[in-house]
Amino acid sequence: MNESKRKGKAPMMFEEILDMKGPKWCTHPIELPVGCNIQDLRRLERRTEPLKPPSGFHFAPTDEELAFRYLLSRKLRNLVPYDGVRDAIVYETRPEILVQKHEKWAADGKWYFFTTREPKYPKGSRPARHTHDGAGYWKATGSDKHMQCPGNYFALRKLLVYYLGNYPHGTRTKWVMGEIILVDNNKEPNYNLALCIITKRQEEEDVENGEQASDQLEHNQEVDKMGCLLSH
Repeated sequence: MNESKRKGKAPMMFEEILDMKGPKWCTHPIELPVGCNIQDLRRLERRTEPLKPPSGFHFAPTDEELAFRYLLSRKLRNLVPYDGVRDAIVYETRPEILVQKHEKWAADGKWYFFTTREPKYPKGSRPARHTHDGAGYWKATGSDKHMQCPGNYFALRKLLVYYLGNYPHGTRTKWVMGEIILVDNNKEPNYNLALCIITKRQEEEDVENGEQASDQLEHNQEVDKMGCLLSH
């Protein structure tokens, strides 16, 4: 189907995604099982050279394209139309180190990654977002963006800001992340696989209102979690 006809229209139909063949230069990434872990991602990060696209190609996907043509296609078929989305251990790595390691894959100051989300608590669904060395953490801000896909799936896009130091008294930085996950309406939620877009703001942006709402939400979640732990 002609992509130019899609502007301003709904995302691809579910059947179209499954039948997507992609152009001749599309890539078949190394296998990433749906239940993959940190060790799997360390193995996948060994790829060092980006695929060379046709001359004039510009990688600037929309959120809907990332959710349904990349993340959903990766989850269901292990296929993506372009190798611009890397496999990486996102949450454990400081953003400046992460983007330096994957500098060749930058697209207009943005880096795109497939990653896994490890739970913060053994039986919980809330992900751990602190770096492995304790230097900082990613904090959610604002409300989620919902993207509906025809069929069983819909996607959620969350905005996060990177903070230096320990939660909740860290110092906000200019690093921001868009985190996209898929939800299957017919199954129990499984947020293991995510697609993240990381960039560094050039100017300070006003996100305090969203962060205040996020602070209250996280506080309530912490209280609920502590109550659950104490009851066992």
